[in-house]
Amino acid sequence: MNPITFITGVTTGAVVGAAITMLCDPVSDRQRRRLKKKTRCLIRGLDHSMTSMIKPMHKQHG
Repeated sequence: MNPITFITGVTTGAVVGAAITMLCDPVSDRQRRRLKKKTRCLIRGLDHSMTSMIKPMHKQHG
């Protein structure tokens, strides 16, 4: 299994799960802002980790 495909699948599942949860369980404005902030931080962290995984692969093939 390709690690990038796995990470993409996990990320997609997390985003879809969060969206379904938000639709089924309405939250207050404060909770929504907090969730938005945490989601933004999570996505940034995933982006940094994926970038650090991909850079060595490009150096090997380049």
